[in-house]
Amino acid sequence: MFTYNAWVDEETFMDEMAKLHKLNPKLDVIDVLWHECNELKSDPNYKSYLPGEGRKWLLAELSGQIVALSLELSDDLAAVCSAYLESVAEKNKLVIEKIAKWKTGKGHAFYDSVANNAKKATQAVGLDDTSVTSSEQEELRQRFVRIKYMRTKFWKWYTGYKHGQYATPIALIVTKEDATQAQEWGLYLVPCPLKRDSKGKIHTEDRFINTVDNVDLFRNLAMECVSLSIQTRDRQYPKVFGHSLS
Repeated sequence: MFTYNAWVDEETFMDEMAKLHKLNPKLDVIDVLWHECNELKSDPNYKSYLPGEGRKWLLAELSGQIVALSLELSDDLAAVCSAYLESVAEKNKLVIEKIAKWKTGKGHAFYDSVANNAKKATQAVGLDDTSVTSSEQEELRQRFVRIKYMRTKFWKWYTGYKHGQYATPIALIVTKEDATQAQEWGLYLVPCPLKRDSKGKIHTEDRFINTVDNVDLFRNLAMECVSLSIQTRDRQYPKVFGHSLS
């Protein structure tokens, strides 16, 4: 380990920081939030001091955090894949510096690339495209396709909840196909700019996602991102630093 707040050997710093950089602790946080959601939904005695409405607001916030962390992990994965890939190609040990310089917008370009090219998807996780079959390459590409789909569909809610004030938890009364009504909790994107008419009305638009009933969907996204990041790190770290992680 290097000494904090002091001049240290650069290679040691890069090596130790790369070892410390892991995505799975964020998944551990998601699992805690996910467990809380399930307990609140299934056990009326769990946190019984909370009134009915209070429980639902807590559920909405917990589910919103799961959404945010899962989409955040998709960008973390892109940063890890890109940083290791660049360091291997450039024959340097600057992985953690490259990760630190990662900009959120770069994730979209990364997923556009790997979701549309099986060879690039294979290389992104540290595999030699000549050592795996075409079907295995396609399977990797499809994993990135699924992550890209989630990012494309839910990115606005993530940025609005995590980085802005325009995705807010709400309760919504929805009409089902059988004409019955039910209350759903989730995140609503406040329209910006608001659509106004000449009669002093605004249009609320269709900008709601039920996050409470879909926490498993986002937890699965997080699990996939962490799984790919671990596989990538295990393959690429020895190529960069010349020794195993242990």
